[in-house]
Amino acid sequence: HLENQVWAWTLERNSWTLLEPGNAPPPRYQAAVTIDAFGRPILIGGYCINRYCGDVWALDLRVRCWVTGGDFAPDLPELAHHRYLPLVAR
Repeated sequence: HLENQVWAWTLERNSWTLLEPGNAPPPRYQAAVTIDAFGRPILIGGYCINRYCGDVWALDLRVRCWVTGGDFAPDLPELAHHRYLPLVAR
């Protein structure tokens, strides 16, 4: 069972908040997550139910919406955790 949730930690309240951003990518596991130069969480690859998803998604926290950054070498999933992906501001 896969979930497709984004949670944010609020230091001042010492609590978690469910964000529910729009245009969400498919639920997945074993994905990589990093932060880009603009402070956006970046979701890279992972397994979507029964297939590898070779895609990249950026989460714009200002408007709480996911933006796709396209696909990358889906035939090489093991490299997803070792890539630098400069995404431009949109």
